[in-house]
Amino acid sequence: MYVFCISGWTHAYQMIFNPFTSKLDYVGVSSGSLPSGSTQYIQNTSTLQSGATFYVSSGTASEFNASTASVHRYLFVSDNIGVSLSQPNPYNLFINPPSNLNLNAVTGKFNLCMNGACALLTASDSNTCFGAGSCGSITDGDVPGCGVGVGNNLGFGDDCFHLNNGCFNVGMGPQVGQYFNNNANFNTIVGARAASGPSTNPLTSGSGITSVGWRTGFSNSTGTSTQWASFGAESWVSGDNQLSLCSDTYPCSTIWLGSPQRTTNNTDGQSVLFQVQQASGTNRTGGNLTLASGVGTGTGTNGSIYFQAANPGSTGTTLNSLVTIATVAASGVTITTVTIGTRIVWPDGTIQISSPAASSPNLIPSTNTWTGTNYFSQIIYISTTIGDAAPSNINTFINGGNTTLTGNRNVMLGAGTGAALTSGSSNMCFGAQACNKIQDGSQNAGIGDAALANEVSGANNTMFGQLAGTNMTGGDNNTGIGRGSLYNNLTGSRNTALGQVACQNTSAETALDNVICIGNSSRVDTSNTMAIGEAANPLTDVYMNSVNNGLVTNGASITFHAQDSSGTNRTGGNFTIAAGRGSGTGAGGWINLQVSTGGVTGSAQNALRTVLSISTATFGLAGQAMCWKTDTTLGYCSTIIGVTGGCTCN
Repeated sequence: MYVFCISGWTHAYQMIFNPFTSKLDYVGVSSGSLPSGSTQYIQNTSTLQSGATFYVSSGTASEFNASTASVHRYLFVSDNIGVSLSQPNPYNLFINPPSNLNLNAVTGKFNLCMNGACALLTASDSNTCFGAGSCGSITDGDVPGCGVGVGNNLGFGDDCFHLNNGCFNVGMGPQVGQYFNNNANFNTIVGARAASGPSTNPLTSGSGITSVGWRTGFSNSTGTSTQWASFGAESWVSGDNQLSLCSDTYPCSTIWLGSPQRTTNNTDGQSVLFQVQQASGTNRTGGNLTLASGVGTGTGTNGSIYFQAANPGSTGTTLNSLVTIATVAASGVTITTVTIGTRIVWPDGTIQISSPAASSPNLIPSTNTWTGTNYFSQIIYISTTIGDAAPSNINTFINGGNTTLTGNRNVMLGAGTGAALTSGSSNMCFGAQACNKIQDGSQNAGIGDAALANEVSGANNTMFGQLAGTNMTGGDNNTGIGRGSLYNNLTGSRNTALGQVACQNTSAETALDNVICIGNSSRVDTSNTMAIGEAANPLTDVYMNSVNNGLVTNGASITFHAQDSSGTNRTGGNFTIAAGRGSGTGAGGWINLQVSTGGVTGSAQNALRTVLSISTATFGLAGQAMCWKTDTTLGYCSTIIGVTGGCTCN
């Protein structure tokens, strides 16, 4: 930039050749003559100014004619522009610089400072500061996080960043960040006295701050703070990594994401995803999202969190009203389903889902229309206190239930569960159609699709598995574990079945009592019997305890007993061992008694040998003596027993 000075007119002018526009720009100066000691100028008088070294009396110099030259006027000031060829770095512009600024010491470039700004500037670059005291402590920019010569500060307003020597700061407004010291970098602050703090405890250091609004962050008395943001007059934060919107003096009652309403007619509202930071890398955890209401002090009530939505209304352009569908408070969690009218309450460590009238356990008004398949009806009560009993009128229905229930302590989960339940109590049924027809039956448990589906009035039945006890209508005290177990037991009682379709039986065997079936497809056909194993894959060996105890010890002895008597002179029960029966001309099975004899030293198990075989072919003719036909087979004497005890043994 080259400066030419012209004097002798009404005012003195500085003609500045601008290399960027290739034009001469002139700036009016209020005094009538050039400053004393000016050495480079053109004057249109014949008198040499005091201290000057040359003049041109004709008013022209080379190709320049002051009266006809094309000039570009761009600025008038009340004093001199602090730029001359004698300045070490010509890429700066100072207008009304402060008196203590040493222009000859400025080595930084691309700085624009006006009206008392940049008082201590030396080597820092690219600063634009307007206002008395603005950027008043910027020197060389050599501070942590910046680097030598790095400035890039923008300050508009008196005392904006007055004490700061940081970098990459943007401030607009008087006294913005005025107490920041040399460690303040990367801040964006807009608004009078924003991010300053009170003079008694000023905010002296901060980086990564975004603060917009009058006196934002003003009440933050920490002295130092980083990475926070505040928006709105007198909004403030209490620590690092916080965001503040509005203030207690000027509070916000509503915050919109986007404008409150679409300005384009017949346009749906814009959906918004509010999400915290996601993870990056392998097997990293995403950030948590916490919503917290305002806390009270002492006995004061704490704030609550409300979730609101609007139901559709009638056709038109009127906005539908918001209604609260969920409330979260320290005293409980309340969920109000607008269509159904139920809610969740969480008092003192418990969860309840109840109708609008919490004192009434019986659903919602009968005029209500169920509009979905997933709904809550009646009350859920889950106690988190050991030994705490639920209220006597508590029931839980999810996707089940009816409107006529008078029983209590029922839990029904699944489509159609408990649909006919009336006065029954303490029933627990999980699975589609489980306990579907139960009415006054109590203490039943049906877990599995259609488990106890047809039970009406039975009690104390436990069915676990799909179709377990499905056709049962009135039996009591039955236990079935396994898919289809006790399937056809309609009215029988005290039956136990373990295994898939165990005791499923036929349609004619619907009223058996006191039966036990153990094993897949095991079945019986009379009451008071027990079956182990199935016909298609019969058991060949049955061990008491296990095959072997797996330990270096003797095997455990077992005694089988028939039932002992009770009382005076009562008869004990008989113990009968029966072989399998044949049919037609088929022979019945034998009863074989086997033991093993000792073998050689070792851990190998000794082989069993039959010591007694009993069958109707060799034993059992009435009135005849028993004899040994062979070493292991019993027979009968067909002749008279001799004096030595022998006979012909058949």
